[in-house]
Amino acid sequence: MAFIRPGMMTQYRFMAGVTIKIFAAFHVFNEAVASSQPCAGWSMYPTLDATGDAVLLLPMAYWRPKIWGMSNKRPERGDLVVTTNMNNPAYTVCKRVIGIEGDVVEIEPTRSVDGSKSWAQGRFLRVPKGHIWIVGDNLSNSTDSRDYGPVPIAMVKGKVTHRIWHRGWLDWTTLGPNMSYLGPSPVPPPGSVQPRPL
Repeated sequence: MAFIRPGMMTQYRFMAGVTIKIFAAFHVFNEAVASSQPCAGWSMYPTLDATGDAVLLLPMAYWRPKIWGMSNKRPERGDLVVTTNMNNPAYTVCKRVIGIEGDVVEIEPTRSVDGSKSWAQGRFLRVPKGHIWIVGDNLSNSTDSRDYGPVPIAMVKGKVTHRIWHRGWLDWTTLGPNMSYLGPSPVPPPGSVQPRPL
């Protein structure tokens, strides 16, 4: 029969406490400061590779302390953000913000090669208060606000700033605002802005 010396029990308790504190600190850092987020699929190609890249996510990028009258920062046009997937809340998606509250956006900005029009082409809506309009960089292969409408800012998990893993190699590419792939913004004709029910 093995006996534990009294001093060993104190050491076990100390080591257990240190281990729990390390895991708690890692969890807080991962949830609040910075974390890596895997991204796969064609919706953000060519910014992110379809085979699976990893990006640096800053969960507190849009948070400010409520002191001296400071308000929280909001996502801006061109930001890459990770949001809750509106079709399946168990997952997240990485998309680009192209419209913020009050902006007028064209529901379907893509143009077909054969000249046919989709139901949403040429239709505009105003992004409601507290929402953003997000799309994938690969407009022809992305499920985004064009399908499920404006996304509440509360669904934003954080801002993507860098790609940290690309095609099996460490990478440190800055992913700044880029909306050049969309081309010039179409101007909505007078009276064409349609309120969208939420």
